[in-house]
Amino acid sequence: MSAWAQDAMEWAVAEGILTGKNGSALDPQGTASRAEVATMLMRFTQSEDN
Repeated sequence: MSAWAQDAMEWAVAEGILTGKNGSALDPQGTASRAEVATMLMRFTQSEDN
């Protein structure tokens, strides 16, 4: 993972927006499916409502 992304990744995991592949392994160099991006956006918008 690039150093500039470290804080953002830690924040997204702490907020539950990213949970990783199979619920634990992050793959920052991988690609995300359309469903994975939709899930991240849904979680992000729900976290903003709280």
